[in-house]
Amino acid sequence: MEQDFEVPDEIAKKAEKAMQNLLPRKSRDSYDKEYDQFLKWMSENAVENINETVLLGYFNDLSEKFSPSSLWAKYSMIKKTLMVNKNINICNFHKLCEYLKQKSKGYEPKKSSVLTRENVLKFIHEAPNETFLMNKVALLFGVFGGCRRQELVNMLVTHVEDRKSVFVVTVPETKTDKKRVFTIIDEDEMKSLKLIRDYISLRPHGCSEKRLFLSYRQGRCTVQPVGKNTFGKIPCIIAKYLGLNNPKKYTGHCLRRTSATLLAEAGANMTTLKRHGGWKSTTVAEGYLEDSISSKNEVSRMLAGIQSGSRISLQKLETQTMNHESTFAAGNLAISGTFQNCQFYVNTTK
Repeated sequence: MEQDFEVPDEIAKKAEKAMQNLLPRKSRDSYDKEYDQFLKWMSENAVENINETVLLGYFNDLSEKFSPSSLWAKYSMIKKTLMVNKNINICNFHKLCEYLKQKSKGYEPKKSSVLTRENVLKFIHEAPNETFLMNKVALLFGVFGGCRRQELVNMLVTHVEDRKSVFVVTVPETKTDKKRVFTIIDEDEMKSLKLIRDYISLRPHGCSEKRLFLSYRQGRCTVQPVGKNTFGKIPCIIAKYLGLNNPKKYTGHCLRRTSATLLAEAGANMTTLKRHGGWKSTTVAEGYLEDSISSKNEVSRMLAGIQSGSRISLQKLETQTMNHESTFAAGNLAISGTFQNCQFYVNTTK
């Protein structure tokens, strides 16, 4: 049985410092603000102790002002801050969790509209560089890298390495604190590398600003770096240029959603999507796969009895080893013969 004992002041200070590091560094202010609002609510309602009933009452009040997605975000922050500051674990407050789940039923969160591949190509090809070069480069980085607005803001010149036939881009600071690296290849359809080089070459001579994206006006870069709000407006600018409906629905999250959507439409699996977007959870990646038309078409082909595409054929053949006279098929391809300790990798995409 543990006994209470007095902790030396020096140890107590170290422990307090360690506890403070349990909160996310980048969003620490948001966590503290949410915790202070909860304490203020308790004071206004003459509540002294914290239990499940109190939290149910608190979230019931919040539900009159906030959407279910916002309630879950606040729950996460309250859960963390109560653990750190009060040593209270609300994970076992099952009624509270069930209440939030009920509030979420039937709720469709607002999502940014996404650009199609055709939209991207049309803007890259037709929009005049004198006006839209910076927007084009931001679009390329957003699509190829699945970048968030803040990641584009924080991107430095040193994060982009020109290897002649490819740009290697490092995103050192992400929302999930996990470094990402992506590439932009040399291709003829968008001529991405030329656009990026043209933009970088316009940096003012002797510019001391280390950030990659500088403001661009009338064919020239200034020394002023591009801010988060400006990046947030770029999808709307693109949508207006293309004459798309409701351009305001193309919000700051559009480029990242477009990147994930295009990747899912190309047939990417869960692992590829998670790695590309830097997501720890599968929930977000699952959403893109569920919305993917190519995935729905694959299901439709299965239900129609049409032979599956290359992804399924490839998966089946990867682990097959033949040691005798055999014949097997992959799509319209048939292979016969005697095989010993062979593995076959067949892509039947046309």
